[in-house]
Amino acid sequence: MRGARQRRTAASPPTEYFNRGDNESCGYLEVRQRGGVRLHTGTASLEPVRKRPNLRVLTKAQATRIAGQVLLAAGSVGTPHLLELSGIGDGERLQAFDIGVQRHRPDLGQNLQDDLQLGQAFRVQGTRTLNERARTLWVRRAWRSRMRSTGGAR
Repeated sequence: MRGARQRRTAASPPTEYFNRGDNESCGYLEVRQRGGVRLHTGTASLEPVRKRPNLRVLTKAQATRIAGQVLLAAGSVGTPHLLELSGIGDGERLQAFDIGVQRHRPDLGQNLQDDLQLGQAFRVQGTRTLNERARTLWVRRAWRSRMRSTGGAR
């Protein structure tokens, strides 16, 4: 939600983009969601294209290096590690481990940060909150899923 009006404070200046390195700020996070519910990476990115004939998905596989054109999803630590084993990364570091440099990318794997998120909670009266709406949504989804899996009410 870029461009959202945010209150400026001396302690936490606002930001519109958190991936610049200095995350000591506040603002809206960009997430993939549908109907107000955050989506798993597989649901958001893989599900829409999983039936493509040029896509091969391997799970529970241990890669030691990559070659050719791949979509790499090995996590925030595993992805840069695998790229470095494949010769992509800081050339000096790669050479120190006798890894041939395919692409010098000195910033690869740098600035890894935990996404510390602090939520605030308030009590309100006279309206349904997002938490109440989300709880209702989850209950409905669970009920529908059970009905589909069991073939109806039992």
